[in-house]
Amino acid sequence: MRLTIVWNNEKRDFDCNEDTLHGALQKCGVLFMQPCGKGICKGCRASISREDGEFKTELVCQSRFDCDMTIVLPQSGVKVDWDLKKDTDTEENKNTSKDPNKKKSNLGLAVDIGTTTVGFALCSSDDMGIASFALSDNPQIKYGWDVITRILAAQDGDDKAMGDAITDCIDDTIDMFCSSMGYDRNQFKRIVVAGNTTMTHLFLREDVTGMGEYPFDPGNISYRVAKFNGIKTDIFPCVSAFVGGDIVSGMYAMNMDKDDKHTNLLIDLGTNGEMVIGDGMHFLATATAAGPAFEAVGISCGMPGITGAINDIKLTPFGSEGDRVTITRSVIRDGNGVMPPPRGICGSGLIATVSELVRLGLVNKDGTFTNDLLRKKGFTVYYAGPYEKNLVLSQDDVRQILVAKAAVSAGIKVLLDKWMSEDGHKAPDRVYLAGGFGDGIDLEAAVRIGLIPPEWKDITKPVGNTSLWGTEKLLRALLSGDEEEGNRVIWLAGSTKVINLAMEVEFDKQFVKEMHYE
Repeated sequence: MRLTIVWNNEKRDFDCNEDTLHGALQKCGVLFMQPCGKGICKGCRASISREDGEFKTELVCQSRFDCDMTIVLPQSGVKVDWDLKKDTDTEENKNTSKDPNKKKSNLGLAVDIGTTTVGFALCSSDDMGIASFALSDNPQIKYGWDVITRILAAQDGDDKAMGDAITDCIDDTIDMFCSSMGYDRNQFKRIVVAGNTTMTHLFLREDVTGMGEYPFDPGNISYRVAKFNGIKTDIFPCVSAFVGGDIVSGMYAMNMDKDDKHTNLLIDLGTNGEMVIGDGMHFLATATAAGPAFEAVGISCGMPGITGAINDIKLTPFGSEGDRVTITRSVIRDGNGVMPPPRGICGSGLIATVSELVRLGLVNKDGTFTNDLLRKKGFTVYYAGPYEKNLVLSQDDVRQILVAKAAVSAGIKVLLDKWMSEDGHKAPDRVYLAGGFGDGIDLEAAVRIGLIPPEWKDITKPVGNTSLWGTEKLLRALLSGDEEEGNRVIWLAGSTKVINLAMEVEFDKQFVKEMHYE
């Protein structure tokens, strides 16, 4: 049967022989994110035309591929690789889809279970310097946007369903790698997982209800080795109920335990806003409920930091009174270095856009647009073609970024005050800014909105998803036979003290002070 795919105003035809639309798309080089896969969350909607030629909105996860059809891919939630063969059932493809050299490889999968997204890195024992990456929405989102709402969902009896959702997500990703790269499931010998404490417990089917109320008992937070569908699986240890294995993985990725010459501060701008400061021997960490805005979730035109995401924007005023702007965008390129048309905007693009709007006086310090038209209709960051909607940043989007920024900034200040109050502790001279920002965050933009202080600009370095890099780093060590490397991870977790911001009166005061753009 014939499948016609429209994406970014480009149309391509494929011959496929699959039962489901999702399977057909995958064979055509399209990874369509399915947040729940069960038709409940409505997160995989697409415009589809069948034999009658009329376009209707359908759920990809529930659609059968039982006739010729045309699908218009949305701007977010898909990953497209047009380099795959157009005719997926040709004899050439059948004969070459399995690489005999790959069959000899032992494989491992590194997994970062974020509250909003799940990151994956596929590693091969035959080529320890190269990894393949994938990103998926966390299918637990339908149970709640953040950790607290998922703990409440677990108390209501959804804990098993949330655990099943994340393990199905990992299982589907393994299938995707096998299908697209010619591997076999039996080649997977090791999995390494990191996540915040709630995500880790849900993955392990452990009780999370104790983390929802004082004294916030996290239960077992040690380094564990389990089995996932028969595959040996190492789970990063957590530090407390709200400082999880993801920040430990980030510390490990940045070698914070091996640097006793600097004071390093790692800030992970995820849904939890985790941060840790240390001098190589002592570490102090905390976490703040920043919400998912920095990961572009809940944003009108938001998407993860993958191909097609706007990751930077510059605005240049023009017109007789400078009342109009020219928009210069940077879009994350594909694997061949080609910049596609924008499909959405990721975290770094959001910070850059808000920063530019503040700079030009289009957004007030309190996070409101300065004219009625923008307040009603929002700011259009990209005018799309005939098949798609424009990408628009709304008034609510701008306020969400402000709330997230205030939570992180307040958390940083409380953490630094506690750290500096101890004898011998120095201010940070290296700041690592982590998060799923794709190609990186504009530091000038981060300073302009007050996310980081101006004096940190020259010592701050964007480092991407350090939690995923840490799981990949440990995975490579384990695949090479270095089982002792896990002891470094255990030491890092055990050497980290935690501040609970919920118990700090000063945090509330700082949060109010930070509720403005610079």
